[in-house]
Parts: sequence; structure tokens; C-alpha cells
Amino acid sequence: MRKTLVKQYAENADGNMAMMGGLCLSLILMGAVATIDYSMATNNGGQSQNVADSLSLAAAIQMGKKIEENRGREGLTLPTEIYVEGKEYSAKDLGFAFSGLAEDTDAKVTFKYNLEENEVQATVTGYSKANFMGMMGVDKIPFSSVSTAEFPSPQIQFPVSIAMVIDNSNSMWSDEDPSAPWDQAHYDHHYNIFRNDQRKNHDTSDDMARQVPTGLEKRPPGTKQRISSLRTALTSLNDTLYDAVLGEVDQRYMRTGLIPFNHNFISSKSSRMNWGTLPASKISGMSPSGETDTSRGMDKAWNWLKNEHNQFDSTMRDDLKRYVILMTDGQNTTNRTVQIDKPGSGVWRGQVQRTRNGYTDNSRPCTQRQTRYRNIGEAGRVPYQACVAWGPPRNRWVPPATYWAWTTKRQSARPSDGRNWKEVDWVDRTRHTCDKMHKEGWTVFTIGYALTQGIFQRNLPGRPANEYWATDPTEVAKAKELLEYCATSEEHHITASNAEQLNEAFEEIGREIATDSSIRIKM
Repeated sequence: MRKTLVKQYAENADGNMAMMGGLCLSLILMGAVATIDYSMATNNGGQSQNVADSLSLAAAIQMGKKIEENRGREGLTLPTEIYVEGKEYSAKDLGFAFSGLAEDTDAKVTFKYNLEENEVQATVTGYSKANFMGMMGVDKIPFSSVSTAEFPSPQIQFPVSIAMVIDNSNSMWSDEDPSAPWDQAHYDHHYNIFRNDQRKNHDTSDDMARQVPTGLEKRPPGTKQRISSLRTALTSLNDTLYDAVLGEVDQRYMRTGLIPFNHNFISSKSSRMNWGTLPASKISGMSPSGETDTSRGMDKAWNWLKNEHNQFDSTMRDDLKRYVILMTDGQNTTNRTVQIDKPGSGVWRGQVQRTRNGYTDNSRPCTQRQTRYRNIGEAGRVPYQACVAWGPPRNRWVPPATYWAWTTKRQSARPSDGRNWKEVDWVDRTRHTCDKMHKEGWTVFTIGYALTQGIFQRNLPGRPANEYWATDPTEVAKAKELLEYCATSEEHHITASNAEQLNEAFEEIGREIATDSSIRIKM
């Protein structure tokens, strides 16, 4: 049986081989035709991916513009004129042409937005023409591409106002590095001499004997004046804020103000709250003078910032973020402001200057008064009334003896004679203002600059070159305590010993403000 079948196959081999050869040739031709058509479809697929990439990016940019237009407003409006979600676009209408498409067709484009992920997806679909595969019943070959691009977060920039409360007291002329270490025994000796001289001269001033050179002072090489380093650091902060914030958006979202202070608010050197960064002329124009009272600067910051929302568009006001930067190089050295014991209590407590036996001597009236002057150190001279003529039989002048009396008043407004009042504790008013800022949710940064005990060269204009000023451990501790109290948190308090650290401190604050998720665009 097997031989018969083999024999029969051998006898019909010529016809079978011809049939199989024809079949193989047909398959080879069909493969070649399919390769040509699918090569065209592949080209269109690659082109469609490029189109999808371009359109997803264009839609993300358009979405960014919509976000910018609606910044600070609730909700988010999707594009309604172009790149509309769910609408089917023709690639040709969007400026893209494909070759080799099936007859009466064009590539279609659709967009889909994901607001949770801040993404837009572009999808391109179409059909390539099957030139040679029609014989097999295939008229067109599909292609499709998808591309996703990220657009800015809709939770972008909210308005921000920054008040910079900067110490401009006389100590800012001093070097930032001490010329000699602190010497408590030497200081006590000179301080006692100073107080004895005060009593002899009926001097009631609160000035302390800080000029206590030990003879060992030597100015450190390379040290800088504090005011010079401060100007450089504020300029650096300006640059940081501009690059990181205003470089991303226009200036209508940020306002800044400069509040230089000593024992008063120095209005002539200040820069009121305005759009953008601080004017360079105001930074370079700072000139130290007088004593130190942080409450004056912080009070002004409170008064400026509490009404800042009125400066912004009504749609932004509720989202305004307020920042205060307080920088000082020492404790408060003056007691000149009235203190409220408890906010809202209406109780004002302080000290009032009074005159003992004013203009009399043993109950005898003064018949003539004359203005005289008393030196109070670097601050100059102050006038006072002295009796120069007494009723007969005596004729001589005797300066009036003054003293401070504790007193309290209960009233809604500041006491009318408030100019004569002294604070019981000069930091209480600053603390009170900081408490109000914290309660309102403001962010307070504090910088303690050159808070080092030691003897520093003063560099006061018009004074001897080698004149020194001592900073004792108590002053350093009190200054740090107040700054730590006023800072919003431990991370918001920074210490800087020299120019480099001060520059870094201001730059760090600028970066923190700029990178706050609620005020900087996230790309």
C-alpha cells in the first residue's frame, strides 16, 4: 500500500510543484504590497505623534493663559475658543497636513483635561490609504497617537505684601566683628564712675557707660560696617524676590515697603508700600542715627499691612499673604512709648516725668527762668528751664530736680500727655504688636545681626576713629529673646554674625516667600 501511494505521488510531481510554486509567489507579492502600504501607515503614525506632542504643549500653554487670566478667582475655566475638551478637530484646520490619507478623510484631534493632575491630553487618529492591499479587501490602515503635557497649577500666585522693618540706630555704624572681648569687671568699674558723675550733675538720663575701651582693642582685619553689609543684603533680597516671584508673573501680585527705625520711625528714609521690589535709592539711602526701639518699626508695619488688601483687585483680597521681616542688632535702648497692659482693657500704664519743688527753693518762688541745655551724649543737647533769679534776698539759679512717677489711666485713646510717658517694659509693646500679627495669620521673620558680646569700633561720622561701644551678655540675651518671641516659628528666626551670613539670611527668606506653594507658579 505505501509503495503504491509513493509511486502515485512521484508520477504526479510535476503538476503539484507548479501549483505550490504559484502559491508561494502570490504570498511573496502580497507581502511586498503590504510592506509598502504599512510603511506609509508607519510614516503617518510617526507624524501623528509629532502632531500630538505639539498640540498637547500648545493646549497646556493656552491653559496657562486661562489660569493667569483667572488668577485668584474661585474655580477654573477651560479653553472655550480653541483646544476645547470633547470637540473633534480636523488636523488640517489646526495647521497640520498629512500625506497618503484614505480618500475623503483627515486626521482627527481631540483634547481631554485632568484638573487634578494639571494635565492635558491630545489624541490624533486617522487612516492611511491602502494602495496595493485593495485586492485583499483592505482599503485603509488606521494610526493613532497620544501625548500628555502639564500645565501650571490653578493654585498659583496670590497677592503678597512684605514690610521690611530694619534697624537704623547708631549701632549700625559699628563693625560687625568685635575689636576686643567683653570684660565685665572693666565695664563695672567705668559704669560706676559714670553713675557717680550723673548724680553729681543731677543727670536723669538713661544713657549707660558703653564707651569702655580696655586698651586692648584691635580692629579685626576685613571686618565691615553693619550698615554696609545690610545694604548689600537688602539688595540681594530684592534680586531674589524679583527672580523668583516677579520673574514668573507681573508685579501686580507683590508689594513691598521699607521701614527703617531707631527710637522713632524714620519717615525720611522709608519706602511706603508699593508695587514690585524696593527702590534701590531707598536701600542705599539708609543712614543710622539715634537709639533703638523695635516697637516703633513694628507698629508702623502693623498700620501699613492691616489695610493692604484694599490695594489689590477685589477678587484677590481674601487671599492676601502678609510678611514682616524684622532685623535688629541689639536690644531696645529707649523707653519712650506708652504701654497697654492688656489688649482691649483700655488701661494705659507708664511713667510720667515730674519736677520736684519745681522752680522754688525752700518754698520761695522763682522770679526769672532761663532756657539752658544739658548734654546727653551723641544725641546732642536737650533744653530745660532753670531758675536764674529768686526773690530777695537770694539771687542764684538752681536746676530743677526731675523724677519719674508711676501712674495708670483708663481711657479708650492714648493719654493726651503720652509724649511724657515711659514704658514699664519696653519690649511689651513690641510683643503686643507681634501677638496681633500672629493672631491675624501674618508670617513674621526675624534676623538677629551681630548679636555678639564684646567691644566694637563705632565708626560714627564726625567722631574719633578709635571710639568703641560695649555690648554686654544681658543685651545680647534680651535681643535674642524678643526676636525669638516675634518670629512665627523657630524656623522663622535667623541669626547672622557677619556680612556673608546676613546676605544668606535675607536670601533664605526671599526663597521661602517665593517658593511658598500659594504664591509661586508651579510649572
